[in-house]
Amino acid sequence: MNILFICAGHGLDDDRVTRKKALSLTRMGHRVTVCAQWRRPYSENPVELYDVDTMQLVNEETRLDNITMSHVLRAKRIPKLLKLYKKAKPDLIVAHEFETACLAWWIKKWYGTPYVFDSHEGFENTVPLALPWVIRWAAFPVVRFILRRIVRASAGITAASAGIYVYQYAKRIGRPAELIYNSAPLEYFPYAESAAESVTIVHEGNLTKDRGAFEMLDALAIVAQTRKFRFLVLGTISKDIEDAFLEKIKNLGLQEQVDVRGRLPWDEFGQIEKEGMIGLICFQKTYNCKIGMPNKLFDYMSCGLAVLALNGSLSGDFVEREKCGIAVDTTNPSAIAEGLTKLIDDRDGLLGMARNGRKAIEEKYGWPCMEELMLKFYGSLGI
Repeated sequence: MNILFICAGHGLDDDRVTRKKALSLTRMGHRVTVCAQWRRPYSENPVELYDVDTMQLVNEETRLDNITMSHVLRAKRIPKLLKLYKKAKPDLIVAHEFETACLAWWIKKWYGTPYVFDSHEGFENTVPLALPWVIRWAAFPVVRFILRRIVRASAGITAASAGIYVYQYAKRIGRPAELIYNSAPLEYFPYAESAAESVTIVHEGNLTKDRGAFEMLDALAIVAQTRKFRFLVLGTISKDIEDAFLEKIKNLGLQEQVDVRGRLPWDEFGQIEKEGMIGLICFQKTYNCKIGMPNKLFDYMSCGLAVLALNGSLSGDFVEREKCGIAVDTTNPSAIAEGLTKLIDDRDGLLGMARNGRKAIEEKYGWPCMEELMLKFYGSLGI
């Protein structure tokens, strides 16, 4: 089968889309083309990669600058994606965003090509919030109406969380739907047990306000009064808070404990992350944070880190169910600090959580398990 991935916002090197899903589908015998944003030198043979802005087939030697993610630019990419669709003549389209799912619906209506909507987030919430406030509240029911139309016309739905609206709606009306977590290939995130006296606490991924950047620092300042630790930041700090975040590290006297590594190649994260013992998911109580199942959760579990997550969220419930960490009120620095202290002081319990997490990855949630679900799902579509 000839499959075309269409992406207005994702990058060609996105670890959720190209590095796992597209590549897995080629291992199933399908021919896969991905059209998305080109951000850095990258190739993924035998997946064909097209830059959505230039419509050029790209490889590791390609160099592009000034890449942006504005909503206006994403809208301008839709006609280009349609043009590539007409050139590629795929048997199946896989859409990854709200706007590309709308395009896939339109293509199905006029050209008859089936599509799968692969949803990574709660577009029923994020799309209205991106609109001007004067029309925002009126947009919520409109967006849900559009999403229902997309689900009903789709060949099937895949989702990264059971809390995502399109997944729930597909299950409710009997459309094919599969839950495929954004877990990592095990070879990139090796398991390790550390016997170091000082605990290494890790945060993976972009640090933002709604991911608890400042609550983390306040909590770590409390823990630093009585416990030894190192805080390892693997990823970027959002530009809108970077100066304030770094300044707060100085004001709290945490310069010796905090190690900010910045952006790293995706396949190098695990080699550093395995040094950790505790992984933080300090989400705040926003809609997407409460329904999300972040990549970092599965990366932490793979590397043998006990996870501290938001209580009352799907990720917090998951952590407690799998006995691979604890859930606390991550909007409260004192609660985070109390949870961290509890984990630091109970090394045997910490080790048990680490082993539970790795076992769950190997048996139920690792990418080999998710790839098997993909094989069954796409095979069941009858296309």
